[in-house]
Amino acid sequence: RAFTQFGSPFKRYLLISVKDSEPVPQDTPVIGPEGVIGRVMVRNGSLYKVLLLTDPDSAIGVSCRRTGINGVAVGKGALLQVKWISSDADVKRGETFETSGQDGIFPAGFPVCTVTLVEAKKGYTMTIEAAPVSVLDKLRWVLLVEKKDG
Repeated sequence: RAFTQFGSPFKRYLLISVKDSEPVPQDTPVIGPEGVIGRVMVRNGSLYKVLLLTDPDSAIGVSCRRTGINGVAVGKGALLQVKWISSDADVKRGETFETSGQDGIFPAGFPVCTVTLVEAKKGYTMTIEAAPVSVLDKLRWVLLVEKKDG
């Protein structure tokens, strides 16, 4: 069960309660009805602090759903910046990025963000801003994604 968000305008956390279970490991992916929420960071009894994907300390390996181009979505407070995308890549406003599975934390295929701004840079990469697909301030329940060996 999701309780509340807290933190400064840029540091973004969610407090969740997990009842009657084994301790949840750090970095366990947290998913909501629309897609990725973040990952478990700290435990205190049955309460867990979840680092939201919009926190500047958060980075998630992502892939463009339409083209398969890979990048990294980094938190920027309320939005995300998708980094390491070549300036000649085919990315458009409205595209959806999903987890790529390459970060070793999130399995591939969960929706992460929708592109709101694409700017070509003079260098090798473009600037891409995106909004999370999950409505982070209205969460009541979340899903913890358990990793299985093999």
